[in-house]
Amino acid sequence: MKALKYIAFSVGGLVALVIAAMVFIVATFDANKLKGEITQVVRDKKQRTLKIEGDLALSFWPSIGVKFGKTSLSEHKSEQVFATLDGAHVTVALMPLLGKRVVVDTIELGGVKAALLRRKDGTLNIDDLLSRDPDEPETVRFDIAGLRVSNAQLDWRDEKTGQALALSGLNLSAGRLASAAEGNLDLAARMTGDKPTSAADIRLAGRYRYDLGQKLFGFSKLDARASGDLAGIEGLDLALSTGTLQVQPTKGELALEGVSLSARGKGGTDSFDVKIDAPKLVVAADKTSGAAITAVLKLTGAQRSVDARLNLSGVEGSSQALRIAKLALDLDAKQGETAVKGALQSPLAANTAAWTVELPSITGEISVANPQMPMKSVRLPIAANLCADLAKRQASVGVGTQFDESRIAAKIDVSRFSPLAFGFDLDIDRLNVDKYFPPRPAAAGEKKPEQPLDFSVLRGLDANGTVRIGQLQVANVKASNVRLEVKASNGRLDVAPHSASLYNGSLSGALSGRRGRRATIAALWTGYPSCTPSFSASSRASPSFCPSPRPAT
Repeated sequence: MKALKYIAFSVGGLVALVIAAMVFIVATFDANKLKGEITQVVRDKKQRTLKIEGDLALSFWPSIGVKFGKTSLSEHKSEQVFATLDGAHVTVALMPLLGKRVVVDTIELGGVKAALLRRKDGTLNIDDLLSRDPDEPETVRFDIAGLRVSNAQLDWRDEKTGQALALSGLNLSAGRLASAAEGNLDLAARMTGDKPTSAADIRLAGRYRYDLGQKLFGFSKLDARASGDLAGIEGLDLALSTGTLQVQPTKGELALEGVSLSARGKGGTDSFDVKIDAPKLVVAADKTSGAAITAVLKLTGAQRSVDARLNLSGVEGSSQALRIAKLALDLDAKQGETAVKGALQSPLAANTAAWTVELPSITGEISVANPQMPMKSVRLPIAANLCADLAKRQASVGVGTQFDESRIAAKIDVSRFSPLAFGFDLDIDRLNVDKYFPPRPAAAGEKKPEQPLDFSVLRGLDANGTVRIGQLQVANVKASNVRLEVKASNGRLDVAPHSASLYNGSLSGALSGRRGRRATIAALWTGYPSCTPSFSASSRASPSFCPSPRPAT
């Protein structure tokens, strides 16, 4: 009983002490003096002008705090307004005050308006606010029990790109904020912008966890949605949900479970529907594992449709050396009257440190069908490989296939992704063009006018390479050892020199053309003194020879 009495006396004394302290604070509180001191500190430390309208008001329940009305803050070393707010309420924890430390408890902000700017030199107009004086004593600790923002507006402008973005009607509720904390998050806003034009509603709710010291960030039970026009997509409906999502960028570690992403909308004249499911994936420094990841894409337009499915299984390795046992792609597409179906698969290896990706063994089959084709449909077996260096923006591709009686091998080396620049080697053992596009004899007296060649598709393309054909038949003319040196650059096509063996003779020459102009062909013919070849710049730029050349004697 004595113990209870002592406790009661102690608690009563403490309450009396707190009440006395409150009375003393209220009696000695000078709002105008405090406003002046705060304004002076902001001016001295940050070279900004802080204006607070009306008197500050104290609150004691449930925490000690200060309320103030309309407030504005200027830009750095300028009287131009950077941010305004209609009112704020800041509370602080009581016990740390006894140790001469201020720990912010809760912050409530209403009607915030702020303009963020990135200048042409890459600096931000809030860099001075984010910096801290090393000589400044740490009397305020970054530890906030809760943050609530209502009806806020944030404007973003980038002088380097000319892009402008705005968040309006922003309502934000967050739990504890500190150097390391976790809590619930709820955010809703309307986003508008240009370059590209955007107008969308955004909503995000879930639980967060982070540690700034360890650079660790994560979400659980996250539900994020966006709807409207965004990034050039009309009628976008985007949804992301997660069981858990955690990332540690400095260590290259990632852990996710139950992640689902879906998006539908319209880009240009095509409607799309995308869905990605990742049941489980763990990427760690020493080990990586995961369940099968699937991605489904459906694209529908006036003249085309695409139905594609991508599956990744057998994920293993480490954060720097990721391996996927099987990457499988199933494709069913249609463009006009042309239908393409295919199934390809390959293992995949990726080095995240060097930013390289390799598909060492791509195998499968692609079929193409079109009622206008002489053979109506064709099936192409595929054996290929790909290696890409994303850091250097370079890639190498090798492809082998068989088209009817023709064996085809190609190698492409991409030296630049944008604008595209590449070199290539194409080898075909035999090709009978007449089998697929037989020549059409012209009517008596009919003279077909020459048509200009259109090289507009080559605009912005930088390509050079070699085409070799062992046996070639075109317009009933047979040639062997055909070799073409091809170069395309700035809308110009050059094929020079080209050479071939014909009936114990040889042909060499050049073809060149510029976008929107008629191609010119120069040739040298040997071995046929009684026959002079003629060339016409037709739509296919194919030479026409004497129908019955006689061998030289």
